Amino acid sequence: MLREARNVVRNLPSDDEIAAVNQIRVALSTLGQSDELTPQARFEAVSLLDLPLIGRTRALLREYLNTTRHTRQREADIWHAAYDGWCALASAYLSCLRHAPSPAPEAAAVAQDHVRVLATRMLRALRRQLQWLRARYLSPPAALWKSLAGVYASDLRLKTDPV
Repeated sequence: MLREARNVVRNLPSDDEIAAVNQIRVALSTLGQSDELTPQARFEAVSLLDLPLIGRTRALLREYLNTTRHTRQREADIWHAAYDGWCALASAYLSCLRHAPSPAPEAAAVAQDHVRVLATRMLRALRRQLQWLRARYLSPPAALWKSLAGVYASDLRLKTDPV
């Protein structure tokens, strides 16, 4: 699956951001549904697809905000590509968290750091979903707020340092 993720990144169209984001979204959805991956391979594949998604959705956001008049279809295509891409990324990181094994006691500190990275990236993906909803003046669904609160609360439980 890691090889397939590399192929997706390598073969992304350079002139069509929407098509590129849709290809990344499909690859992320496939990763999230796959059960044969090891937790490390799953995380590496999702991380590999993360960076191109950031850059491509940033370009879409620039186009969405800086173009004075879109056709309705173009505006909908941009919005759905970006929003669905961030939803797929959040789901893929959630899949990484669900498939993470319980660490041995001697590896607990490393596992906590890994979970913190996953939680931070999930928060970013959920925040970007919220950003795209607000760009279209839509109310965020309760499930999005619940996901944000759940990830934030789990990150707080990981903190062992006194405040």
